[in-house]
Amino acid sequence: MSARKHRILGLVAGLFSLLARKPKPDNLFDHEFRSSGQRVGLTFSEKIRDNFRRRWIKRS
Repeated sequence: MSARKHRILGLVAGLFSLLARKPKPDNLFDHEFRSSGQRVGLTFSEKIRDNFRRRWIKRS
């Protein structure tokens, strides 16, 4: 594709993004990714916890 086609397609995509409906806060909350390890099914051994405990305490 030529550079002109890229510019035109970019302009059209930009216009469509401006006209799109904004998501409602309720809808955003339903689709939010939950990063809890237990919900994902991960379990941590004590060795891994001990290695990362210092980083967790510093961030808290």
